[in-house]
Amino acid sequence: MKYIIRFKSALLFLGLIVGLQSSAIAQNTITGTITDADGQPLAGATVVEQSTTNGVVADFDGNYSIVVGDSNAVLTFSFVGFVTQDIPVGARTTINVSLQADQNVLDEVVVIGYGKQKKSSLTGAVSIIDVGETEKSQYTNITDRLQGRAAGVTVVANGEPGSIGDIRIRGSAFFDDNNPLYVVDGVILSGAPTINPNDVENIQILKDASSAAIYGSRAGNGVIVITTKKGQKGKLRVSANVTTGFQQIAEKLDMTNAEGWARIVRAAFDSPNASGLQPAHAFNLPGIDTDWQSEVFRTATLQDFNANVSGGGDRFTVLFGVNHTYQDGTVPGPKFDRSGIRLNSSFEVIKDRLTVGQNVAFNRVRLSGGAEEDNAAAAGLAVPTAIDALPVIPVFDPTKISGYGHGDTNNLSFMVNPIGFAALYKNTTETHNILGNVYADFTIFDGLNYHFSLGIERGTSYNKLFNPRNQIRRTTLVGSALSVADSEDQTTYIEHRLTYEKTFGKHTFSLMGAFNDLEETSFGTSIAFDNSLNAFEAGLFEVSAATPQGTGIPTVGSSRSTVATHSLLSRFTYDFDDRYLLKASVRRDSYSVFLGENRDDVFPSLDIGWNVHNEAFFNVDAISQLKLRAAYGEVGNNDAGDNPYIGTTGISQGAGGPNYNLGPTGTAAAGATRDAALGNPDLTWARVSEYNFGVDLEMFNGKLAFEGNYYFGEVENLLADVPVPASAGIGFGSTIRLNAVTNERKGWETALTFRKLEGDFTYSISANAFATETSVKSVPAGFTGIVGSSITSVGSPRARLFVWDYQGLYTSEDIAALPAGFMVGEFEPIVGDAKYRDVNGDNIIDQNDRVAVGNTLPTVNFGLNFTAAYKNWDFTAFFSGLFGRDVLNGPIQGLHADIASNYPANYNPYINGVGTHPRPQTAGDHGNYAASTLYVEDGSFVKLRNLQIGYTVPWKDVDNLRLFISGQNLFTWTDFTSIEPEFEGGFFTAGEAELGYPVVRSIALGLNVSL
Repeated sequence: MKYIIRFKSALLFLGLIVGLQSSAIAQNTITGTITDADGQPLAGATVVEQSTTNGVVADFDGNYSIVVGDSNAVLTFSFVGFVTQDIPVGARTTINVSLQADQNVLDEVVVIGYGKQKKSSLTGAVSIIDVGETEKSQYTNITDRLQGRAAGVTVVANGEPGSIGDIRIRGSAFFDDNNPLYVVDGVILSGAPTINPNDVENIQILKDASSAAIYGSRAGNGVIVITTKKGQKGKLRVSANVTTGFQQIAEKLDMTNAEGWARIVRAAFDSPNASGLQPAHAFNLPGIDTDWQSEVFRTATLQDFNANVSGGGDRFTVLFGVNHTYQDGTVPGPKFDRSGIRLNSSFEVIKDRLTVGQNVAFNRVRLSGGAEEDNAAAAGLAVPTAIDALPVIPVFDPTKISGYGHGDTNNLSFMVNPIGFAALYKNTTETHNILGNVYADFTIFDGLNYHFSLGIERGTSYNKLFNPRNQIRRTTLVGSALSVADSEDQTTYIEHRLTYEKTFGKHTFSLMGAFNDLEETSFGTSIAFDNSLNAFEAGLFEVSAATPQGTGIPTVGSSRSTVATHSLLSRFTYDFDDRYLLKASVRRDSYSVFLGENRDDVFPSLDIGWNVHNEAFFNVDAISQLKLRAAYGEVGNNDAGDNPYIGTTGISQGAGGPNYNLGPTGTAAAGATRDAALGNPDLTWARVSEYNFGVDLEMFNGKLAFEGNYYFGEVENLLADVPVPASAGIGFGSTIRLNAVTNERKGWETALTFRKLEGDFTYSISANAFATETSVKSVPAGFTGIVGSSITSVGSPRARLFVWDYQGLYTSEDIAALPAGFMVGEFEPIVGDAKYRDVNGDNIIDQNDRVAVGNTLPTVNFGLNFTAAYKNWDFTAFFSGLFGRDVLNGPIQGLHADIASNYPANYNPYINGVGTHPRPQTAGDHGNYAASTLYVEDGSFVKLRNLQIGYTVPWKDVDNLRLFISGQNLFTWTDFTSIEPEFEGGFFTAGEAELGYPVVRSIALGLNVSL
């Protein structure tokens, strides 16, 4: 047997030798050098034999050596930023290649507003978003997908179905709305876009005042310019993307069980100065132990489908797309359902002279859920209630009127049962949106072009809210109610633009002039029967069925408004030899909300740039681009409200009405009139004036790219509501809106990218980091700067926390050492109480002992994206977060303080001589749980926003077939002890944590296919 084995082995070895010899005879070794047009070696360039996986990478000197199958082989030479070449081998054994720079890469065109500009000629702070990476996100809107993608841009999103996150570009500059201006296909929008995010082709974010100045009075918060996908000339292309998955609330907050809650409440009533009704369930447990978060939080489905058909001929292009998105809520009630279509087309009517086209999208959005006012209220209600609801209350209780458990004198809770709320309160809003434009581009003569665009954004909305007679809250029995509201909002935009471009020798310039009109109209009607109906008990919730109960009458309302802006604008750009760059623009806006001379204002900008790498003296082989930039610009904010210059008058209807007290006795006179609110005819624009200095650097032929910006400036004439004294003849506590505040803002931004795109294994690492600091320079008289538990002082960073300085717990020795009469509020402290620093030394702890602490504006925000591919596999991991933010944990403070709410599981109050937190209390008697440094925490966090693994199936019958699995918000690393470290806060309360609808964790499977 062993001889047979040896014989077979010998035959195998002989066959292998013969095969190798035959192969060696058939194969050819090709060598050579790869250089650029100047003869510089291209280290890392790739050489691949076509239709095979056979490939090599050039060494540091650009040399390569590859063995090919035979003389019929074709070699493909490629390098990032250069035009790929395919060269047949033939009889050659040496092939030297000179690759030409790819002008499409070097001269990438960027949409900057009212035109385009080469990326190499940009002189402002413009972030270009990698839309391919944003498409890996499962967010249902384009705004949330920008989270962490650009330096200087923050997005605060939540998990509510259909919600649109708040975007901040370089922080919050204004007291009210700080969201940017959106421009889609040249159409200026009235708010955030509702378009399907998969319709988006590219996004540019104009961050500095100079870049945004061309949009004038509406650009104070920056501008986001969006271009949707267009058809391409050539064969008909069909593509589809399908995603399905599930979502869950990412984190829960561990809470005490029924026994733990009862133990703490009993201790609170055993303490001195305990007051109020004792909850019986704390002393006699009812045998109920409800985990409310498990009852309320649930797994929700997510579905997304998109399909496009595109193509074109010699003189036309067209793209038609359909989409559908469905997102269920991770708490009972809210749902989001959107369906839409898109049609973008262009037609060259006169070859090389006249092109006409249109971009239009229509969608229907249906939001449903239970809420008193809107779906956000329902979502916001469910999450905090699930956390603070008492475990001794059941979800369902047949002894209650509506069959749902709620608070009573046994537990003192006033919670609204979130399960009952979702079941009984029905709120549906259906909105139909259309967004688009028709345009014409006409070449008058070589270099002079005319552009016309007529754009429209229109939304019609129908809302219906109803509920039957019910009781899902202690002592609150509500009757049947119904409200119906309709609204129509439309923005019409007309633009005429002339652009002249000319190149002569080393000089290139362009001059653009335009005027446009923007009109925004809104109209709405409503009728509401509030808790006063009997007829709806049969289930017919229609206005025609309404029979008011008793004297109940419906509330009927209507509104209408029209706002117009007329604008003239111009921009000049100059480029000398691609070395010295200049851009200047000016815009004049006339806004109907303001009066007289204040109606018109001018917003200029001036930029310069220097492409150092194009200088003859600059000869650093490793650096392919070095550009220095400087810019100044002014932009405005016209968010002054509706008709703020008009005062209103109230007429008294009786002694209890809005009366003006006449005569020496101060007797209220029925029928008298007085100002209900004062108008201000002198209101004008708030204005941002900003300097920006930047550098752009690319090294190693584009493998490494760096961008940095430093900016500073002022935000002037901010609108503030200033108190009006009663002597003005106006109601108590009334205010008047003035241009009364000036802020200073400064910050820095960096972005770094490294790419390895050669060989089987490729990867890219992109990171950005930034920080913004805002301080107040001037405030109106009478403004203390104290809002909530925060303070904003002139010359200091805004929104510092203003709280008591917690020193630990009082011991018996501490109490003995206190001076006579020492008080915390109205009480003498006892052992186990919270000890606060007596800042002013008056032996009374009161509001005068608060201190400004912490920094509520992050030291640094960041985003980090890693992508990799190996043959047919691809991988993406995206992180973002912030560091150096001090936060007042209001949600935990509230849970510690309230005996009618549940307590966190890690709450350890001082009971019977043991505990690390202040002793429990029945009310705020000893100030144990006042806002203090006890609740100031590090709000830093890092989130794994997105993780995706994909595989492209090699199938010759399709252009692309890719399968993927994706996870979103999978992990959060933080020391913050509440449920969600990411929140926005107000302008004056930036560090006061809120408890709303947190972000959700999602897992999804998807398919991308194109034919």
